[in-house]
Amino acid sequence: MSIYGIVVLFILNRPVTVDNAGGLFGIGVGSGLAFLISAIYQGQACASAIAGAKAKPEIFGLSLAPAAIVEGFAVFAFVFALVAAGGLP
Repeated sequence: MSIYGIVVLFILNRPVTVDNAGGLFGIGVGSGLAFLISAIYQGQACASAIAGAKAKPEIFGLSLAPAAIVEGFAVFAFVFALVAAGGLP
């Protein structure tokens, strides 16, 4: 997730004007919160996968699917931030 945040930071690194200040703020805070929440839930999903695999090792591969789904939400937030940043003046 931190890679996504760094890329968004570099995309939003531009002079702040009256026209783009709100957009920069909204994209930065919105994508940052989305990455934060996604990281928390991905950590919980991975911890559950480890706990489940401890009891039943044959389900380890299947138990990682929820973590991949949560990562997908972070990717959607990342793509949205890139597309929205492209439309700023």
